[in-house]
Amino acid sequence: MGLLQQINQFLWIKPAYAKACYNDGVVYSRLGQWKKAMKAWKRAVKFKPDYAGAYYNLGVAYGHLDRWVEAMEAYKQAVRCKPDYAEAHYNLGLACGRLSRWEEAMEAWKQAVKINPDMVDAHYNLGIAYGQLNRWDEAIEAYKRAINIKPDYAEAYCNLGVAYSKLSVVYNKLGVAHSKPDLLKDAVEVYKQAIRIRPDYAKVRFDLGCALLLMGDKDVALEEYKALKTLDADKASELFNMIYK
Repeated sequence: MGLLQQINQFLWIKPAYAKACYNDGVVYSRLGQWKKAMKAWKRAVKFKPDYAGAYYNLGVAYGHLDRWVEAMEAYKQAVRCKPDYAEAHYNLGLACGRLSRWEEAMEAWKQAVKINPDMVDAHYNLGIAYGQLNRWDEAIEAYKRAINIKPDYAEAYCNLGVAYSKLSVVYNKLGVAHSKPDLLKDAVEVYKQAIRIRPDYAKVRFDLGCALLLMGDKDVALEEYKALKTLDADKASELFNMIYK
């Protein structure tokens, strides 16, 4: 066999090797053997440098090993290979979030929802990123979009309530006094919706009690304390102390 034939045969075999390595990684991942899965997917991208799916799975493996910088880099490689890879943009956001790189996380999730507007968790996490950046107006809109896609998303209602409450504090500090009661009222309404979806959601009941106290409604806040006692004794005690301080 001549040299050119050998080269052509190798070029033909490389994608098959890449796929085989990729499949090995999938098997190892299903067994929870993430280090072996990582090595297999590394071999896959060595044979096929534009293998977006292998880079994506490599990011997943690094995440399971708490190696978030490497996970972030793997997801970046995945989206370079396949710019419309919504799931890779989403996971890139998660990796950036774990590293508290919220600006980068925000951009990744914005790209994810641009590609797939119905990616509900990307909207939700975008709200978290905006909140971390104290951009509460935008956080509110992101949570609303998540709820519009998934009306029973209790966590999104909870975070929406937090965003309303945080924004009311911002306006209050700025001296926009008339905005505070309205925003707290909005917070109370979305907290109540979260409780309708998940009656045992202790965090929401605590946050609802806090919002009611800020509105000066101690009697209703006390009702939340009573409901909270059977769900989270520590949070109930904290709310009780706030009511009667």
